[in-house]
Amino acid sequence: MNEQPSFTLNGRSESLTGTDPQQSLLRWLKQKRLHGTKEGCADGDCGACTVALVD
Repeated sequence: MNEQPSFTLNGRSESLTGTDPQQSLLRWLKQKRLHGTKEGCADGDCGACTVALVD
């Protein structure tokens, strides 16, 4: 079984169901009209793309 993650973002429940698995989180956020996240180095070296997952 292939479960899709669900999470709370800014107080709203979100799911990644139907999202292209190759799509970046940055692109997904921008499609949700959340433009505060910026791309840094695009290589994963600077840490700007770090996402905190809290259980």
